[in-house]
Amino acid sequence: MLFYSYLDWNVFNKIEKFNELPDNEKEVYFKLRQQILDKKIITPYSNAHISDLARGYLKNPAYSEKHLETISSLTNNLCIVQYWSQPKVQWHFRDPKEFLDSTIEESNSTSKSFSELLYFDDEPLLNTFWDIRKRLLQMQLIDESFKENL
Repeated sequence: MLFYSYLDWNVFNKIEKFNELPDNEKEVYFKLRQQILDKKIITPYSNAHISDLARGYLKNPAYSEKHLETISSLTNNLCIVQYWSQPKVQWHFRDPKEFLDSTIEESNSTSKSFSELLYFDDEPLLNTFWDIRKRLLQMQLIDESFKENL
C-alpha cells in the first residue's frame, strides 16, 4: 500500500541527524526513512521547508547543502506549493536548490521592515515625520513582534 504524507521540516531534520537522536527515537525515524526510500510513503517538500532553509541560509549558508541533499533524497524533488496569485496548490517536481536560490534572490529584493518601505530618498521632511511617528508607535503597548518590524 502506498501513502502520501506531508512531513514537517523537524521530521526531515531528525531523519538527517539520525545518529544524534536519543536511542528511544532512532527506531521510529529509521523505519520512517526506510519506508520513504522504499517508496511506501511519498512525501513532498514545500515552500515552508524552503522558507525555513532560507532563514537558516542567511545566518549560516554552510548548513544548506546537507539539508538540500536530505530534501532531495526524501522527496525525489516532489514539491507541493501554492504560488502567489494561483488558485490551487500545485504538485510538481522542482529542484530544491533552485527553489532556495530563487527564494533568497526574492528576499534580497524585498523590504525587511516598514521603515525601509517608507524611506523617501528625496523627501527628508517625510523621513523626519516617519521617524517621529515610528517612535510614537514604539511607545504604545503593542505586540513585541510588531515593534520588531518597525
